[in-house]
Amino acid sequence: MLTEHLNASLQVIGVNVAAYYGGARHTYRPIAAELRKLLCDTQNRRDISLLPQFFPGIQLHPLVSSQSMIDEYTVLYIPCRMSFDGRDESEMEMLFNESGPMLPVPEWLDQRLFSYNMTLRDFIRSVADKEGAHADKEPNEALKLTKSVFFPGDETLAAKAIIAIARYIVNGCAVRALVVQERADPRFRAQLAERGRGVHVLDLHKFCLAGGHALTLDFVAASGISGLPLNDGPKVAALHELVQSYDPGAEMLLMTVDLNRRGRSVYGIRFQAAKLALNRT
Repeated sequence: MLTEHLNASLQVIGVNVAAYYGGARHTYRPIAAELRKLLCDTQNRRDISLLPQFFPGIQLHPLVSSQSMIDEYTVLYIPCRMSFDGRDESEMEMLFNESGPMLPVPEWLDQRLFSYNMTLRDFIRSVADKEGAHADKEPNEALKLTKSVFFPGDETLAAKAIIAIARYIVNGCAVRALVVQERADPRFRAQLAERGRGVHVLDLHKFCLAGGHALTLDFVAASGISGLPLNDGPKVAALHELVQSYDPGAEMLLMTVDLNRRGRSVYGIRFQAAKLALNRT
């Protein structure tokens, strides 16, 4: 039952993120409801969130900015990089510091986001409860602030942030699911090693649709690295260096294809490691 609930949440997120990028700007609302179920759901004051149940001990990366940057005098602080393409399209990038020390989920949710009196938990639950699950006529302070900020294309900060959080959580689920399967199944590990030197590719949209139990990894041999759609010279150079230096029998290179269909992240994962070795390029 737990697996079914997790797969359902991933599928709802995947389909609705794709719809959001297709122009259906209100689909961030059901995504927020699924993020609540995954991260901060309670019943009779007891935490019943799916992610910590499915991946016991899971930890998440901190927000990219220092919490000390937000004090009681802060009106609005957006801890990320925004990119604009000049065609009414923008993207919230680098919201989380994937090189920083990881946090347990409760501590991760307690981080301040956008203002001194708003945490990640407050923000997710506000959007989920007042827009995702109910049509609340009275927005709270979290919604008043995040829905008063607009980006090109009439997108609100609330929508942008929910999408960015969902993209990060799906990526983390996919990497974690891969590590769990590799540790539990020696045959799966052997199949990965037999592919030789190259990069394993995991499409996060396909991952969402298929569910965490059905990992499908494409493979690009070392000779084909230059053909990967990285669109970034330094990233390509770094990946070429990684491909030549890692040990295919002891570790793997994984590239995840972001739900926005543009972002690419590369990780080095050591087989049967006690801890993920993440080398993001």
